[in-house]
Amino acid sequence: MDRLYKSLLLFLVVFIMFAGFWIRYDDYNTWKRYKGAFFLKDRPLFTSYDSFYFGRLSEDFIKGKYKFGAVDKLRFVPDSWIVKEDVPKYPIIIPLNSFLAVIFKKLTGAKYIEQVTIWLVPLLSVLFVIPFVLFMGKLNYPSAGVIGAFLGVISQIYLFRTTIARFDTDTLNLFFPFLIGYLMLLYLNEEELKKRYLFLLAIGISCQFYWWWYFHAGLVLFSILIFLFVLLLEEGFKVFSERKRELFFFFITVNPYIIYEGVFAFVSKVYLYLINYFKPEVPTGFPNVLRSISEAKHFAFKLTAVITAGNEVVFVIGLLGIVVLLFRRFKEFLLISSAFLIGLMVLMGGNRFGMYLAPFIGAGIGTLVDEGLAFSLKRKHDFLKWKKVGAVLLSFVIVLLLFKINKPSIRYIAKPRVWPRLAGDFVKLKDITPEDAFIWTWWDFGYAIGYLSERATYHDGGSQLTPKTYFVATTFSTSDPQRAYNVIAGITKRGILPIKKLKEEKKLNPKVSERIAKEVMAGKWGDNVTHPVYWVFTADLVSKFSWINYFGTWDFRKKRGFKAGIIALGICSFNASELLCGRYSIFIDKGFLKTARGLIPLKKIYVLSGDTLKEISFNRRGVIVEIVKYGSKARAYLLGDQPFYSLFNQMYILRRYNKDLFELVYDDFPTMVVYRVKRRH
Repeated sequence: MDRLYKSLLLFLVVFIMFAGFWIRYDDYNTWKRYKGAFFLKDRPLFTSYDSFYFGRLSEDFIKGKYKFGAVDKLRFVPDSWIVKEDVPKYPIIIPLNSFLAVIFKKLTGAKYIEQVTIWLVPLLSVLFVIPFVLFMGKLNYPSAGVIGAFLGVISQIYLFRTTIARFDTDTLNLFFPFLIGYLMLLYLNEEELKKRYLFLLAIGISCQFYWWWYFHAGLVLFSILIFLFVLLLEEGFKVFSERKRELFFFFITVNPYIIYEGVFAFVSKVYLYLINYFKPEVPTGFPNVLRSISEAKHFAFKLTAVITAGNEVVFVIGLLGIVVLLFRRFKEFLLISSAFLIGLMVLMGGNRFGMYLAPFIGAGIGTLVDEGLAFSLKRKHDFLKWKKVGAVLLSFVIVLLLFKINKPSIRYIAKPRVWPRLAGDFVKLKDITPEDAFIWTWWDFGYAIGYLSERATYHDGGSQLTPKTYFVATTFSTSDPQRAYNVIAGITKRGILPIKKLKEEKKLNPKVSERIAKEVMAGKWGDNVTHPVYWVFTADLVSKFSWINYFGTWDFRKKRGFKAGIIALGICSFNASELLCGRYSIFIDKGFLKTARGLIPLKKIYVLSGDTLKEISFNRRGVIVEIVKYGSKARAYLLGDQPFYSLFNQMYILRRYNKDLFELVYDDFPTMVVYRVKRRH
């Protein structure tokens, strides 16, 4: 019976891991079939913003450019060029995922780091199945292990965050907490002293690798504290005297530095993702950019349930089952509670935390299966053996059912964050800009520009929560070219070092921040750009402009901005006096926009063809439509007065700009438009 159980369990584990790998890797077949949408020539493209950062670290390491602990001068300029403290630096040790990519690139002879991540990411993302199943099996809850592992592997949010070429840390962020928890469980159940030391060594090494992988010492510290708490529950305070040598050995193997760093890291992360998220502004008065970041957004319960478990029914049943597991195996469950508590944050914080909760939802369903079988077979002498076999068989049926429920998410095809044409334009930035150029643009593509263009940016995905992001936003939303120029000049000259100093001296508050903003815009921080600076506009910013405009028009006293965006109506074709743009029709002669809900009166229509801008006015209240002809195509945009006069619209869509302050140097509309910020005198 034991052999049958182990064989069935092994089959299911292999099946789950293979299914999880293949669901992700199979996207590559679609990529190769439609190569033009996913490749830059022979180069596949990353599917997350942060991937470009880890990719650049890998390439810098291979090329000998990686400088351990040194200032990274491609990030957060000009601050990283002015000062050496409190600015982005190369990690003191190359991140583990970047290091793995270096190794496998050399072993496989791959031309690009991206090629390695096509298969490496799916492989790493399913490894958590092994320790999770072993942990639950050790608790005599095989169904909880199997169903939890499967739901974790196929949950929509985890699929999204571990697609092919998503070269990020999420791929092992479930593996390490479960591995550490399982090793702790083995230690607690072990009586032989030598084996206990071996388990402690394994725990310490795993904690070190967890830190090396994620660089979040706070999570490692939390696992350590939970471990000590469970020891206290089992043996009381005498554990500190009876096992003092073992605990000292454990303390050394974990690394005291990680414990020290963990205290500060844990507090800051809780504050960032739970407390600070809900505030419209940070304490200094600047707008809270975290609210615009998609992965940090809080979803309603229904959507949270869908991305985590497939639907609300599965989600609720899973939560109820977890309550049962907590009641039955409270002390043991605590050993993996760090992942569970992070997962619960999805109920009040960012949606990204759903990937941590998914395995527990599945485990909750499995717990009900295990408990139900145990109850029905409790009168049999060998019920435990039958329970395990029955649990595995029934788990397979539930796995198939969960597969069907989550089928819509499984059909998801990973897409590059930087589409091929834009990636090609980023590569061209190296040709049209000097090597020491600073790139002024929104933070989303900061890492991509550093990787593909090898040019320095003002902010990126690791520094977008600083006041610098507010100043960048103001240049996009303002209608005054001189004000935008002053902001670029002031930030390029001084960075945000003066703001940091005031914050350190505890002299920064909303009133002071407002005064600083006015000074920068008035040119008091600098009114001449003497360093090579290039302002980059990209097509994705149309959909993001609403948030950019909100931050850029921020009112420090009212604690809000003006959230008005630009709607892209799509690619258009002419039909007599009617312009067909997907679901929309524009009647140019009559001045109406036809939508599914009826006709919308237009105030003005602007038609840009080459260098000629034609204005058609209808002398009525309404909105504005812009029609931009380029090559054999035309695009249309719908917007109000304030977005119309914004420099984003004027310089990117209409290509109208102050020639005394800016020079158009590259026009690949709508993909990318680049201006050089001129030196005035």
